[in-house]
Amino acid sequence: TLTSDELRRRKRTFNSLVTILRMAFRHAWDNAAIQSERPWRCLKRIPVNHSPRTIFLDRDECSRLVDSCTPALRDLVLAALYSGGRIGELGTLRVDDVGKQGFGLHIGAFKRSPARFVFLPDEGMAFFLSRCEGKSAQDFVLLSDMGKPWRRQHTQLFRRAVAKAVLPRALVFHGLRHTYASDLVRVGVPIEVVAKQLGHANSMTVSNTYGQLAEQFREEQIRRHFHPLSSEHLEEM
Repeated sequence: TLTSDELRRRKRTFNSLVTILRMAFRHAWDNAAIQSERPWRCLKRIPVNHSPRTIFLDRDECSRLVDSCTPALRDLVLAALYSGGRIGELGTLRVDDVGKQGFGLHIGAFKRSPARFVFLPDEGMAFFLSRCEGKSAQDFVLLSDMGKPWRRQHTQLFRRAVAKAVLPRALVFHGLRHTYASDLVRVGVPIEVVAKQLGHANSMTVSNTYGQLAEQFREEQIRRHFHPLSSEHLEEM
């Protein structure tokens, strides 16, 4: 009766416990507290499908979500939809990072991702510049409704906005990053370009997650732009 996402989470929890036990038994073996390596060598992790929850919003759903947000959360959501940035990246974005190297955002190194430059659409650039007005170079671009830097306080606010907008309950803030990427792939932006915008070291992750969307675009382009050869087959079409 488990959903695929629930099963994936339970498998990951199981593997985390196995990893801890293996480390404990190996430490015991290294310190001669047990007489055999067998306890830690027999503990095996189980395979897990690490595919993310890829919920893509269309533009109507995006509008409903934005309209359901508090003022500060609205800015945070728009920032994610314009840039594909992670919550941790957007929460630490400073005025000096906007337009620093060109028409876009300088995103600092985050987790395992190196620093990168994210190009913005004209509309997105106008949004970020408007949020920088009256601020000094080291001020945060985006602040919570309480005037504090965004950390984790967006979670409950986002859930309420999702419910109010009547969107899938499984949608989390990271889904806005999926929406950004899927929208680019759908209109034919090369996967390599999308990967650079997202800060991935290579295009494999983007290809695995959004490859089907790219194939749909390719099919649509071939069917739409192929010049007819036979009037007979054109009629049968």
